[in-house]
Amino acid sequence: MTDDSPSDSSDQPSAATFTREQDARILRGLVEDEAALLKWMREHGHSARSVRARAALLGLTNQIVQQCRINGTWPSMRECLACEQRFLSTGSQHRLCRRCRQLS
Repeated sequence: MTDDSPSDSSDQPSAATFTREQDARILRGLVEDEAALLKWMREHGHSARSVRARAALLGLTNQIVQQCRINGTWPSMRECLACEQRFLSTGSQHRLCRRCRQLS
């Protein structure tokens, strides 16, 4: 028997409800102070699980976090100078997405 009623998807916001500001906070916060980030996000209705899922969706890995900590850089979402797609950048020198870097 199938149930046609909408499923209860928990009371946490979906990944689609993250704003650009929250994305920026996630990228910087996971490098700088994860505990403070998760506290702030909880206060704004996001669970630690949803924050980590959003970070993964944005392309942030533990390796990138460690690299940024070592280099003293902050990851951010940037628009590719060639194709204008948003991508995860690991520093100010990183202005082309992976696809466009491979083409150049």
